[in-house]
Amino acid sequence: MKNIYIIIFVFISTTYAYTQVLTSTHFIQASIKDGEKLTKAYLSPLEHAMAFANSDGNINFTISDKKFAFNFGFSISSISTIGKDKTFDVNAIGLSEIEPSNPNKTIAQTFFGEETSIAMQTKSTYYSPVLPLGYTEKPIAEVQTAKGSGINLLPLPILNMSVYAYGTHLSFSGLAKINIPETNGNIYSIGFSLQHNLGEFIKPLADLPVDISILVGYQKTKLSYFLDIKPDETNTELNLQNNGPYDNQILTINTYAIPIELIISKELKGFNFYAFTGYSIQNSSVELKGNYPLFVADPTSTFKILVEDVTDPFNYTQSFNELKGGLGITYQLHFLKLKTNATLSKYFLFNMGLEINF
Repeated sequence: MKNIYIIIFVFISTTYAYTQVLTSTHFIQASIKDGEKLTKAYLSPLEHAMAFANSDGNINFTISDKKFAFNFGFSISSISTIGKDKTFDVNAIGLSEIEPSNPNKTIAQTFFGEETSIAMQTKSTYYSPVLPLGYTEKPIAEVQTAKGSGINLLPLPILNMSVYAYGTHLSFSGLAKINIPETNGNIYSIGFSLQHNLGEFIKPLADLPVDISILVGYQKTKLSYFLDIKPDETNTELNLQNNGPYDNQILTINTYAIPIELIISKELKGFNFYAFTGYSIQNSSVELKGNYPLFVADPTSTFKILVEDVTDPFNYTQSFNELKGGLGITYQLHFLKLKTNATLSKYFLFNMGLEINF
């Protein structure tokens, strides 16, 4: 089953998109504070999309005469962002040490942006010798902003298992830790949800032509990358002093969501048509841990760049709490169940799933 799931994941995702995350942290060589700001501006839409995917509460309906029923299957969520979250202006995020190499080119891409980048450089400089007796002033560090992934949808698959009894669904969903192809990274997810038909205990609601249910859940997804950011030891202008090792570098993106939803549904000949609204508590935390080289001016020589090691450069958290609403359809034919729903908030989520009922 794990191998099948990996194939599904590779099939629906664009590996190149995830490799772009690796380049989003290279700013750390030029400035810790500005590196954090640039990384955050690039990753924020990805964090929001992952958190929003977590808010998909696995709404479920089971048509059965049995007191207990079990469901097992998988679903795929695709999240699309909005246009203004595809780029950002580097002059609008409060940089102090890093600036655009070309003052007329200040628009950088986020994860969902185009496959282009702009050149950035430090304001601090050093003097690089020029033969035979001259020198030229250069920035201490020059970096390119991370390119966008060029994709409009972020696909995230998940395995689902649920137990149904007396109008209540207890669902568990998760993704076993798998490696992302062509990157030194991995992803996993785990969570649960509880959905209850209020008509089971509130008799007046049972007499309505529709069913009214409530749902609460929790889902966590973690994306990790092992990095390889090192100074160029062949560069004679670097003043290296027993630097490193750099074999413990890792970037982690942790997201979670707690969806709270009210669901109105109608069963009709094997179909369940439903609408829902609710509020989702969504959070993301990013950590850059390990040892990294930082290029700074060498106080002992204006013709050298000093390399200092920094440990665990930054971490930050942010919230994406939001109201949401959507529509969905579930169709059950004997033991087979097909599910689909669409959720609208700041971002748009479309989910499709297949389950076996027994």
